[in-house]
Amino acid sequence: MSGRSQSAVEYFRGRQDDPRPWFPLIGRLAASINQVPPEIFLSNATQQTNGIQSAYRLFEPDAVCTAIDTTLVAEALGAAVEWNESTDSFDVVDPIASPDEVTDPSTVQDRGRLPTVTDVGERLATNLDEPAVVGVVPGPLTTLEATFGADAALETDRTKPIRTAIGELGRAFGKANVDAILVYEDVDRLDEGSGDAADVTVETLEMLDNITGFYNTPLVVAPNGYADATIEAVLERAQPAGVLLDTDDPAASAERYPDVRVGGGITDELLEAEPDEIRTRVEERCADLPNSGFLASGREVPPDIHPTELQAVSDGRPETDG
Repeated sequence: MSGRSQSAVEYFRGRQDDPRPWFPLIGRLAASINQVPPEIFLSNATQQTNGIQSAYRLFEPDAVCTAIDTTLVAEALGAAVEWNESTDSFDVVDPIASPDEVTDPSTVQDRGRLPTVTDVGERLATNLDEPAVVGVVPGPLTTLEATFGADAALETDRTKPIRTAIGELGRAFGKANVDAILVYEDVDRLDEGSGDAADVTVETLEMLDNITGFYNTPLVVAPNGYADATIEAVLERAQPAGVLLDTDDPAASAERYPDVRVGGGITDELLEAEPDEIRTRVEERCADLPNSGFLASGREVPPDIHPTELQAVSDGRPETDG
């Protein structure tokens, strides 16, 4: 834990209700702001750090995060990735065919682009005085799908190396002195509401919490693609400090999950509106929020929006927040 202002972290821990943080997940939008190609932004620690710092100066969120890239761990485990020009993201083009082909999960922090993101976390923790610095870890179900492709299954010989690799990334972020860990999911097909998906996620979060607890870094989860039953089971059993939901009604979500800090309200649909309408909607959403709810995005903010649209979100927040 750094010596930076820790209001966001204290809020996540339930030690204070005000000010409530605002936490947009600014990823490749930071590359656009700094006029850096997103492929370079996701691969180069200096460019990523500079872009995130520029975005922080522009929007002044209460937390900043390392870049969101759901193929990070899969690549380090041996899956082949390539840059996709049409989606401006790294995609897995050759998943691992068998668990026997997985590279040593205990040394993933030295492979692929994982050293880049942990370096970014350390640089942000050193350079920024005010916001909480959050290290982003791809979630277990998303990483299973990315690593094994069509062969992905909720079986121990596949989930165990994924869990180990995620734990090592969390440990590396802890050593980098980040303030919190965000487990970011973007699940396509693995979660159909079965208990197996919840079991895999809970086991991973509990293991990760044991590791990051040594560094006093709370866990937040963004369960995109999860069935409602899985979200409920994960929050009840793993008890993360916070959850980020892709919802236009964060107040209802906060009421539904009263025992955890719930972020939401910043969605693609909101950001498609005109700035005046965005401000009005944000004012309405914040007015209804209980103390356990805060303004955040559950998904990465679209990289092609105009900065004035995200600035309108900030302008609509109550003066006592942030």
